[in-house]
Amino acid sequence: MPTNTTKWTREIVLEWLDIAVKVDKSLPPVYHKGATSWNWNIKREWYELLWDLEEDDEQTEMAFHPTNRQISIWEDVVLRWFPLIEDNINKRILWLRSCGVSWVKIGKKTHLTRQTVAHRYQQTVEELVRKLRFLDTKIS
Repeated sequence: MPTNTTKWTREIVLEWLDIAVKVDKSLPPVYHKGATSWNWNIKREWYELLWDLEEDDEQTEMAFHPTNRQISIWEDVVLRWFPLIEDNINKRILWLRSCGVSWVKIGKKTHLTRQTVAHRYQQTVEELVRKLRFLDTKIS
């Protein structure tokens, strides 16, 4: 989706952040983990689960394969949006909350109260929406 035709709203920004987190979690690790035990939780494809219905489905996870559009959204968020945010703590708060971390845990990691973390999160999202709107009007 071309970004210059998008009408940036808070909901669209949060949706793109959610997609970026899912894509980031699906990317291979930077380093190779050593084999520490034989109890691996193997991600499986949907068609493999069709004939293994008697197995415990809670232990198996479906593999997420991002599309080209989702990967380009991830690139926009990571490479274009995050440099727009000046404060590194606000970047961390935005990413951790998009990953689903609770306010209390984010507050412990950033040494802030949960109310301060929630307030800074809201301000960062609104600031990001304003900057994206400004950049798109400047490009047009």
